Amino acid sequence: MKLLSILDRDKNYLLTAEEIKLPLALAFANPEDALASTFVLYDSNRDGYITRYEMTQYNLLVESSDKSAYEIWKEVTAEFYEKDINKDNRVDIDEFIMYDLYDIGKAIANSVIEGF
Repeated sequence: MKLLSILDRDKNYLLTAEEIKLPLALAFANPEDALASTFVLYDSNRDGYITRYEMTQYNLLVESSDKSAYEIWKEVTAEFYEKDINKDNRVDIDEFIMYDLYDIGKAIANSVIEGF
C-alpha cells in the first residue's frame, strides 16, 4: 500500500503506464538520471524544490514500521540540512544530485578500501 501511494501521483488508486515507467526507468538509468527521477518522488507539490516536510512525508511512507515517526523526523532533518547546500531551507535538484553522487562515491571508495 505504501508503494502504491508513492507511485500513484494523481492519487486515484490506479497506476497508469506513466506512473509505472518511472520506477522501471530507475532500474536502467545512469546515477544522475536515477537521482533526478527520485527527486520527483520527493517533490510532492512539483515546485522544483524539496522541503523538509516533503522529505519527511516521503520517508514516513517508505521507512520500515519499526522506527517511530520522531526517529524518522530526526534522520530526515539531519539529511535535509546536509543536502541543503546553500542553506535556503529547500533542496533543489542540483543539490539533491550533488549530495547523493558524493554519497555514492564515498560508498564505492569505502567498499574498495575494505576490499584491500
